[in-house]
Amino acid sequence: MMMLLRMLKCVANVLNQLKPVILMVLLQVAFIAGNIFYKFAINDEMSVNVLTTYRLAFGAVFIVPLVPIFERNKRPKMTWRLFFMSFLCGLFGDTLINNVFDMEQRNKNPKAP
Repeated sequence: MMMLLRMLKCVANVLNQLKPVILMVLLQVAFIAGNIFYKFAINDEMSVNVLTTYRLAFGAVFIVPLVPIFERNKRPKMTWRLFFMSFLCGLFGDTLINNVFDMEQRNKNPKAP
């Protein structure tokens, strides 16, 4: 019985140490799946701008409910500088990168005009 408990503790310790590696592998699998879905949508001649809008909207729908849970009592005071920086991050951050990525995916497509 004691041997079984030691073995289980050892397995739990190894799994605890492998947690970052497992999460990184799962994240890469999610990125691969997202890229494959992007490629399918572009091959079906879906608009790149619509695709980016859908992606950002669905991301916001899934993230916004988590904000009150994890960011409770951590919000800084909203100043004009912070508002302007948030605006620039939204303008040039994810949207610009997604549009450039989508254009690159479209240019790789042999069906694209």
